[in-house]
Amino acid sequence: MADRSRREYARNVRAYCAWLSDTPDRDGWQSDPLVDPLARDHAARDFRRHLQVERRAAVSTVNLALASLDALYRSLGLGRPNVRRDKPAQAAPRALDEAGQRLLLRAAEAAPIRARALLMLMLFTALRISEAVALDLDDVRITTRKGVLVVMGKGEMRREVPLNALMRQVLDEWLEQRSLVDRRELIRRGVATPIRQGS
Repeated sequence: MADRSRREYARNVRAYCAWLSDTPDRDGWQSDPLVDPLARDHAARDFRRHLQVERRAAVSTVNLALASLDALYRSLGLGRPNVRRDKPAQAAPRALDEAGQRLLLRAAEAAPIRARALLMLMLFTALRISEAVALDLDDVRITTRKGVLVVMGKGEMRREVPLNALMRQVLDEWLEQRSLVDRRELIRRGVATPIRQGS
């Protein structure tokens, strides 16, 4: 175990032992939670509630404290307390703001056409990577004044995605180069070229 983890575990165990001696909840355990497995479980659950309600601790903080109790009770030969852990909430992906999009587009301008086409497909059409690389040449329909992509999404659902003028221009350039390759994928699978922001 890393030194930092050892320090965190020790701090949590000290806090738990201090709480054990002070909490009024101990009257309901009917035994010593450092000796009796049933009292151990009751005390660990009450400590979890104490951290959540009174201390307003984050889920990750509570789970770390419970992991510290696991280590304590294993060292005492009582095994892991039977107490539920909560899963941390998954943060939603953050979208690029306008400044971030401008920086990305400027970096893409200097990239090879394949990388530029793939990047712009995802930026301007909100395609997933899996959807973008699954496109065939027949899925692209471009005329002088408009264009669409026919996309097969989750659940085999087909949808048409409109293409703006810049996206049509980039795809036209890519298709002109792409026509030299005898394969059906719109974006050929291969080694990606890193896109670097210019100075």
